[in-house]
Amino acid sequence: MDHRYRFIASQSLFAGALLTIYGWFLSARGISPSDAYNTIVDVFYWTLRVGGPLMLLAGAACFAGLRPGIFIDAAAAGICGVMMLVYALAGVFTGVGIGVNNLLALVFGVLFLSSARRSMEYYLSSRRAHANVEARPAREARPVSEAVHPASVRPASLPAEGEPPPAEGYLAALARENEDPPSAAHK
Repeated sequence: MDHRYRFIASQSLFAGALLTIYGWFLSARGISPSDAYNTIVDVFYWTLRVGGPLMLLAGAACFAGLRPGIFIDAAAAGICGVMMLVYALAGVFTGVGIGVNNLLALVFGVLFLSSARRSMEYYLSSRRAHANVEARPAREARPVSEAVHPASVRPASLPAEGEPPPAEGYLAALARENEDPPSAAHK
């Protein structure tokens, strides 16, 4: 299993457990004079109640190494993040004000949207990589050729191996050479 699957799985399982607990056991009802704000509060807690189990499902799928789990995580985290931001800003727009829950929802909304973006990027990159692996035709391996070491190239103006060195010296013998110096390139 890829380490990113484990990271997404652990993150999704933890967030899903928190959302489920907070949504089902610590939920509240909107009691403000604004009906719009009360509706947003109800939608927010239903988002937690549904989003939490979806995040748990995504975490279990990622832990099993299934690619759709990453997509489920991205979708659930994105929807929960957007709803948290709507809930966080609803107090300002409805005239109720901002409470501690609204501030926490603002912070967690940004974190959830960031997580959703990372999960979606990983899902899309793994999808492209998976498609490229299947689409590539198999190539035949070329035989490995040994490169010629430059020290093994011996110019014609120098004496052969085992013969005595030139009387005037190696540099003078190389200077008499009229052609281009030999290349160590493999042909």
